[in-house]
Amino acid sequence: MTDQTLSDSDIEYCLLALYRRGGSYNETAQYLKTTYLGTSAPDAARLKRWRTGLHRDVYLRIAVQNAEDLEKEMLIRLREVATSAGLLQLEALEHLIARVKSGDVTPTMIKELSVISGVSIDKMLVLSGRPDKIVSVQNPDDIIKRLVEAGYADLESTAEEVTELTEG
Repeated sequence: MTDQTLSDSDIEYCLLALYRRGGSYNETAQYLKTTYLGTSAPDAARLKRWRTGLHRDVYLRIAVQNAEDLEKEMLIRLREVATSAGLLQLEALEHLIARVKSGDVTPTMIKELSVISGVSIDKMLVLSGRPDKIVSVQNPDDIIKRLVEAGYADLESTAEEVTELTEG
């Protein structure tokens, strides 16, 4: 197969499929072969040549045009994963609590409960916009240092020290 056997819109579709699959050449080639182009689908090596050379500008345009939509979709999927994991975690926690209450306690179980509790509290604080870290500041210089490190302050100054006053 040559690039000429595919239309520009087919090539763009292939590059969009590649972008939506995180640049995975093998996965995209398989997807295109089984769902869209059949035997006309480009293989992984051709997709790589397109992305990095021949159609690099098309791929970059597709990436820029679709970035916001892909990020929204990823956020939705990550929320779904987090929800599923959270529900599974609750089931596991209920099982663990039942075992502890029945007297079937091991040091590993106590450690697991501690980790689950800590992570759950931390994530709850983050998601609710509350501080999740406690920082102890000893003196004003520490505050300035932390502000500079976080990018909120700049110590570059044009101020000059004045040692004597002049009239006028």
